[in-house]
Amino acid sequence: MDTMKETIQQTCRACDQVITLSKPRPEVEYCLRCTEEIDSWHHTHAPTEDELDCWADLWESQDKR
Repeated sequence: MDTMKETIQQTCRACDQVITLSKPRPEVEYCLRCTEEIDSWHHTHAPTEDELDCWADLWESQDKR
């Protein structure tokens, strides 16, 4: 008998990392790394869409190294 639970995969809006969840959760838009980075930004200011796009581009370029 297969006891593994079925998982759902979503993609992080910022870095396109695959997020694996036990059930669909539309409120989860970012991976843990991006969530922590965004939360740290919110302590100083709310980022604009342009800032989020630039930040996502930066993470993507670092991941390709």
